[in-house]
Amino acid sequence: MIYAFLDQHQDSWPVRVMVFVLEVSPSGYYAWKDRPLSPRQHRRDRLLVEITAVHEQVKHRYGSPRLHAERKAQGHGWCINSVAAIMRQARIRAKTARQFKHTTDANHSRPVAENVLDRQLTATRPNESWVADLT
Repeated sequence: MIYAFLDQHQDSWPVRVMVFVLEVSPSGYYAWKDRPLSPRQHRRDRLLVEITAVHEQVKHRYGSPRLHAERKAQGHGWCINSVAAIMRQARIRAKTARQFKHTTDANHSRPVAENVLDRQLTATRPNESWVADLT
């Protein structure tokens, strides 16, 4: 984590200054930078690409359990906890469905205004009748 920070900010600050401030060794940073990725990290990166692709296909609606089931149906055997951890790390989240909200309530005891126009929408002069739509 510290080495990744150093790598991201080496254009802003000299590496020697940052390793001194963060109390890490310069040789450790350069060894980390030249070290190849582990097989585990390669698998995680590949899984992230696959998860992102499936997540796009389902329009961001699936969380880790459904994505795991989808991948399992495709013949890929990954642990659900791995899928959840990778999604959490990459900040991939499912869209939550909005709950239906009732906007009108016809069953009430309050007085209702009388329908004066009764769909007679022709007027003989200006400002004779005004209408509005509550929706």
